[in-house]
Amino acid sequence: MSRVMSLADGLGVERTVIDITELPSLRSLEKDYFFAVLKSVDGNKADAAKILGITVKSVYNKIGAYKRADEALSAGGPTLSLDNGNVNS
Repeated sequence: MSRVMSLADGLGVERTVIDITELPSLRSLEKDYFFAVLKSVDGNKADAAKILGITVKSVYNKIGAYKRADEALSAGGPTLSLDNGNVNS
């Protein structure tokens, strides 16, 4: 069963139906944006931190967390939650 969401303009005249099961997750969008910013500054973590509005330490933490999550996913094991550092099954 497919979930859909109907979007209408301010007057409700025109409608667009979007299959929301095909939209990427917020976590996926955040990861893509994070690495796009990092790439745009040629890997300079200090510059990326300024753009992202986080500390340089947070940049390093996110890189490590994404790496561990990718390794766990490729190994078929539990994944790391980026919200609080806990391991989820």
